[in-house]
Amino acid sequence: MAAERAEAGHRGTVYTVSGVSAADLERLRELQKAYFAEVRAIIGRSQSVERVVLTTAQMIDLGATAPAAARPTS
Repeated sequence: MAAERAEAGHRGTVYTVSGVSAADLERLRELQKAYFAEVRAIIGRSQSVERVVLTTAQMIDLGATAPAAARPTS
């Protein structure tokens, strides 16, 4: 449903929870880095301030193992 809303032009938060290979996760991270760099470049070239926007780009590896220091103790 979120994808349909995004394609229809709705504004707001769009998200997906997916299963991917480790190699594809790295590809997604590189894509995200390139996207955010381009966003910052466009913002830097913007000549007038007509809107204030919040831009976020989050990618959380839900299968990642927490470092030992971050694991809860019993």
